[in-house]
Amino acid sequence: MKRILFLFIGVLMPILAQSQEKKALFSREDTLLGWNGPERACYDVRYYHLKVDVVPDRRTISGTNQMEFTVLKKTATIQIDLAIGMGLQKVEWNGKIIPAKRQERALFLNFPDSLLPGSNHTILIHFTGLPAQAKNAPWEGGVVWTKDSDGFHWAGSAVQTEGASLWWPCKDQWLDRTDSMSIDLSVPSAYVGVSNGKLEGANPRGDGFTTYRWKVTYPINHYNVTFNLGRFAHFSDEVTCSSGLTYSLDYYVMPENLKRAKRHFVQLKDMLKVYDNILGCYPFARDGYKLIETPYAGMEHQSAISYGNQYKIGYLGADPTNLGLEFDFILLHETAHEYWGNHVSGADIADMWIHEAFGTYMEALYIEKQYGEDIAYQYIDSWRTRIKNDKPMLGKRGLNDKPSQDVYYKGAFVIQTLRDLLNDNDKFLGLLKALQKEFSYKTVKTETLLSFMNEYLGEEYDWLFYQYLKIPGVPVLVFQQKMVDGQVVLRYRWENIYPGFRLPAFVNLNGEGPTETMPWKKIVPESEWKEWNTGLPAVDILNVDEFSGYFIWRNEADKD
Repeated sequence: MKRILFLFIGVLMPILAQSQEKKALFSREDTLLGWNGPERACYDVRYYHLKVDVVPDRRTISGTNQMEFTVLKKTATIQIDLAIGMGLQKVEWNGKIIPAKRQERALFLNFPDSLLPGSNHTILIHFTGLPAQAKNAPWEGGVVWTKDSDGFHWAGSAVQTEGASLWWPCKDQWLDRTDSMSIDLSVPSAYVGVSNGKLEGANPRGDGFTTYRWKVTYPINHYNVTFNLGRFAHFSDEVTCSSGLTYSLDYYVMPENLKRAKRHFVQLKDMLKVYDNILGCYPFARDGYKLIETPYAGMEHQSAISYGNQYKIGYLGADPTNLGLEFDFILLHETAHEYWGNHVSGADIADMWIHEAFGTYMEALYIEKQYGEDIAYQYIDSWRTRIKNDKPMLGKRGLNDKPSQDVYYKGAFVIQTLRDLLNDNDKFLGLLKALQKEFSYKTVKTETLLSFMNEYLGEEYDWLFYQYLKIPGVPVLVFQQKMVDGQVVLRYRWENIYPGFRLPAFVNLNGEGPTETMPWKKIVPESEWKEWNTGLPAVDILNVDEFSGYFIWRNEADKD
């Protein structure tokens, strides 16, 4: 992309609200949920077989989870997780009942003998309870219990930042994803049960419940595991990737919305085609792609995306960009997460910017493809007003440190800034594909991701990313003027920056902007003062303009 105006421009600088990061207070539950202590680091989950009964009349969930794991370090104790509202009935291992000691939602299982490195084990966890109800899904997650317009039950889960163990027992950690999973979802037979993966069958049990058997054949984040219960109508389609691979599209919608859904979801194929062109084929082709209508806005549950945008364009019919774009924001954004978040995943909630920044930036790439560069520029520029600068985007690892909402728009600005610095679209798009390939179906820490990017690009960009990931405020470009032998010397430097920050800027000293005789001048400020002898007896108006980046500037009083 060419340069786009992302700056807060004006000689009269707006007041900089440099939000100071408040001292974070983490509960014992946050610590236990976020850490990778010895009782977690000692084993690797390979497979779950989750069997659950969902009883909407009582709002209960009960069942078993068979967990297969490999021991990495000798241990007699492992940690699994299950919220206090969900009662642990028992844990079985080799025909024995394993005692469990609870600390908040963490359950420490004590084996009678040490488990040796390289050995494989299976435990069967029995549980039942009343899962925490979502306050405002998906942002304040949990289980959603509600009713449709005809008074029938409609339920589902959304637990990205709250953790999967709110409703099922597991090793509830971002770092360790199970390699595959089976989900037997039993619901009252008047309803349909939809979960992740491919539907292998539906069997009435004879007790008023039907079991829907789902198979996930790829690694999956725990929080991505979901269930949906409703009077769903189903229809399907298919897509063929540029590689020639064909996969299914399945839609589960409220019966009264069936015709509307068939018209509205036609746009999804264009989105998948654009993402295929940029990043490669949809990464969960064996499991197919599903959209499930939900009573909340949306969530990127792997291969089972929750959709609640009411078949409207924009976000619930609103277009904050005022560009009149005719696409469904939830479809576009949540589909991007199948690549960023579900395929390439952060290793900790502290790394969540990887999901949201790259996912948000995919929106701009789609718009660039469909509407052209000018509209894409305007779309990106509209993000600026939604940045809060309230706390660092990179959280504290191992503490379940929920991130700032800036991981979306501020994070996407950083990616645009990198693109502009590279000034090479092929290299930039090549980087995105390389990230998808290098970290395919893996979890990755921020430091590892940036190290790979630096190596791929042949230049170090930590100074750029850490500026916006670690510093909560806005970089400030400060100017001073002084007269030397009748000529104006312009002094400049960065303030409120991460060490080594050296983002270029473009300045002009003509009040009416650049001309052939007085074009934009590129400067590369640093933390120490630099000087530019302008050769002018006076400066008309100082302009700072036209470089993709996120900062503000001020022109201080003239200095003698």
